[in-house]
Amino acid sequence: MKKSKIIIFTIVSAALITGCTKAPPKCSDEETVTLIQQIISDKIGGSAVASDKEMKDNIKINLPRATAFDENINKYSCDATLVIAGKLQIPMIYESQIDDNGQHIVSIGGFTTGHFILIQNAISEVVKKAKPEVVKEAENDINPQKESKIETSYKKEKKCLVESNGDEQFSGRCVVTRESESITLSSVDPSKPLIDGINDVTLFVDNDSAEVSGFLTEQGRSSRWGEAARSKSDTSCWDGSDFKICIWE
Repeated sequence: MKKSKIIIFTIVSAALITGCTKAPPKCSDEETVTLIQQIISDKIGGSAVASDKEMKDNIKINLPRATAFDENINKYSCDATLVIAGKLQIPMIYESQIDDNGQHIVSIGGFTTGHFILIQNAISEVVKKAKPEVVKEAENDINPQKESKIETSYKKEKKCLVESNGDEQFSGRCVVTRESESITLSSVDPSKPLIDGINDVTLFVDNDSAEVSGFLTEQGRSSRWGEAARSKSDTSCWDGSDFKICIWE
């Protein structure tokens, strides 16, 4: 008999019955990749964000490999690079296992809330660009005051400051890109990184707190900086445990 279900395991996991199969699907097998895509799709909003086909087209697993295999519990430990919308790359770890009931269980790790926000934004942007602007134009005709509201998306040059352990890493004009809950600081010169080895820095904002990461290093990976809170002395700044980020007009 064939059945499927979702199981909470590590961060989140999905399971699919595999009948009489004794060994779990490998890290690169289609069954494993499909369940990873399902997990990520569910975490970022599923069909409310994109169709199943759009999710599958924009969630790819690059260079999957097994790092260990535990024969006692039928489990592969794996790592790979998650590639979103053909450009965003996030290192990930995951497991592929057959449990006592013959179910294939996949769990993923190495993600923060900020990563899922960034994934959602990247896929939403691709889907939005693929759709016509007719609906948006119609909305503006109905509500001509709509455009006068506070901007939630923009790309502008602003004065920026990035400090780490009290040392100034960057001070000057930078490009600030705002997309929904994310704010990204990047170099005015696209051919140069904002900071040595890090192309840009992204804040995933939730009211007066933010999750901060440096993305697209020379190795094409991301690095989590940690949580930050809006500064009480200067609301244009965010203070972390060992870093500070400010954005002024």
